[in-house]
Amino acid sequence: MGVPQALPRLLTRLLQRMFGGAEVHRQAFDMMARLERAYPASWTIISLSFVPGLVYYNAWPMIPLACSGIAYFLALTAPPKSRYPELVAASSWTVGLLCSMYAASLAGPPYAFMWVGVAISLPFIAVIWPWRVVVGSVVMMFVVLALAAATLVPDDQITFDPPALLGPVIGLILCVVMISIVREVDRRNRQAVLTDVLTGLGNRAAMDVYLREALLVGDSQNASIAMVVFDLDHFKALNDRLGHAQGDAALRRTAAALRAELPAGGGLFRYGGEEFVVLLPATEQAAALAVAERMRAGVAELAIGGQNLTVSGGLVVDRMHPALDLGAMFQRADAALYDAKNQGRNRVLVGLPQVGRTTARPTTRVVIEPGTRSGRRSIRMVRTRLERDHLRAMWTALRGPKVARGMNLGLVVGGLIGIPWLGPVPVVLAVLAAVLLDPSVRRRGSLPIATRGHELGLMWESLFGMVLVGFAISLASEDALYLLPFIAIPAFPSMVAYRSLGAIIVGVIGSLIVLATGLIAAPDLVIENPLIVSLPMGFLGVLTVVGMALVSSTMEHAAAANIDPLTGALNRGALEARVAEFALADAASYEPVTLIVADLDHFKAINDTYGHDAGDEVLVDVARRLQQELRLVDVLYRVGGEEFVVLLPRTTGSEAQQIAERLREVISERPCGGRPLTVSLGLASSDAPGFDYAPAFDRADAALLQAKEHGRNRVVVAG
Repeated sequence: MGVPQALPRLLTRLLQRMFGGAEVHRQAFDMMARLERAYPASWTIISLSFVPGLVYYNAWPMIPLACSGIAYFLALTAPPKSRYPELVAASSWTVGLLCSMYAASLAGPPYAFMWVGVAISLPFIAVIWPWRVVVGSVVMMFVVLALAAATLVPDDQITFDPPALLGPVIGLILCVVMISIVREVDRRNRQAVLTDVLTGLGNRAAMDVYLREALLVGDSQNASIAMVVFDLDHFKALNDRLGHAQGDAALRRTAAALRAELPAGGGLFRYGGEEFVVLLPATEQAAALAVAERMRAGVAELAIGGQNLTVSGGLVVDRMHPALDLGAMFQRADAALYDAKNQGRNRVLVGLPQVGRTTARPTTRVVIEPGTRSGRRSIRMVRTRLERDHLRAMWTALRGPKVARGMNLGLVVGGLIGIPWLGPVPVVLAVLAAVLLDPSVRRRGSLPIATRGHELGLMWESLFGMVLVGFAISLASEDALYLLPFIAIPAFPSMVAYRSLGAIIVGVIGSLIVLATGLIAAPDLVIENPLIVSLPMGFLGVLTVVGMALVSSTMEHAAAANIDPLTGALNRGALEARVAEFALADAASYEPVTLIVADLDHFKAINDTYGHDAGDEVLVDVARRLQQELRLVDVLYRVGGEEFVVLLPRTTGSEAQQIAERLREVISERPCGGRPLTVSLGLASSDAPGFDYAPAFDRADAALLQAKEHGRNRVVVAG
């Protein structure tokens, strides 16, 4: 291979290492699609922010600016369609950056107000790609700006006023850092969508993603793929005898034993309850059977509470192709699994080849979360528990002790460095903000801006910070309007913490503060060159669009991560988040909480007799009925196969017992999913301040076991 052919391959490999693997590309392509939809608004904002510059500069820069807009649009839309997405993204962004720089050179001096326009694409990079790409982009941008400054700006001006060159770019970089932090929160939410909380394995949704990625591997078409379905033997009896805590431990240890024998390239998933699925691409039947036997033997070495653990398995093999039906494969493997159970358990049997078509599995049903109402609009910043959880996550990520103090310290240090050019006022205000907005002060709630426990606390902090930055710029000893982009730094946390309405409000207020600061500090200069204020206002508009895309993605994936894909009920992860919320509740405002643990009676028999499809239909119907009987403030969670937890806030034991009886009756009064069914329930109340979930669950679980032992289909209240 010659040098001309080798260089593109080498460059592509380097970019692939820098840009990351399949998970990174999934997040990047999804965010590109979101930003593509918002790009017309972004480009309109950017264009409008440059138009006032025609009053002072000439019109020729608009041509390279239009070219940069096209290049940035290609950086959003072309990579998902390309064989080399990293190369396309990098080259498109580089062309856009160079076109922007060329536009600045055509415009002529003063250049200080135009640097933020040159670097305005960085927020898009930060929201799409991982930190490695962001760092590389920032370094490249600095190199380009340094070359431009050395070429365009006189040496004496660089020496006389270096903040004019570095200040706007540093402010932009601080915003990019915050965007990268929020992107990491979004990445964790996306990962949670595909992860089973209890075992750490992939879930049902992860199976589909795994198959799509496997089909993209070279030479995968028509290659063999094996599926093994395992079921933990006698798990229901173990759960009933030892309790749910030991049952969860059995599932975790089984998952670890299966993972230990998983070959490289294979996929392991918790399908539901005590069922596990193994996918083995490019593996023929004999090799797959050997893997399955090793997994079975690994589990057989385990014991929980004196009971040995074993699994039964069913194995099928198919061919890889885009129309491969994992549901049909599962049904064939499931049939082989039950043959293994009928033949004595603790064995793996091979299933029959695919014949004909199978019916689709039940679809996901999403239950509207308590506190929401479809079809109704509200002007409240936080309307639902999901939005409140998102606000808390953003507060922790962007205004937690480490990040908040790091940002505050950075502004103080920047003010100290700028004293020779800006005077002492900016550093005094930076110190004031660092003290007043320090997390330790905020926790005491001694200042109005802290509004501890209220949903607008972060917004008040943003407004306070933006006003302080405006004062610092206005009161600087020298003209410092080139620092107007710094107003975006305190604005951004609120842009990504609230839904679209909150982001727009903060963006509009920030733009008004930029305009007011410019007119107060140097009205004649702003009137002469409106670009001084219009470009920072455009930057705030771009951040608003980026923030809205981040909020949309983060909340969408947080919702998916908190919802059981089969029943639409909230899942174990959502329960853990709610429990954490109770733990943080103020003791003075505490109200009684009651916990119900429900377990479907003899559900295993339905699965064994009629198959998992029938069992899934039953679970969907049960969740629907339970949700319909609960009040608005009550929350239903599916925490395992046929196990549900209900949290009843502001509910005493006697009230909760009546609710539990209604839940029992609604299940037993008529068949669920076409199958006769009953449910046993254990109930535990906490009337004292400081709800502690773990002991309450243990008491409710013990009461549930008593209900099972006394004949099932009853409610038992913990003593």
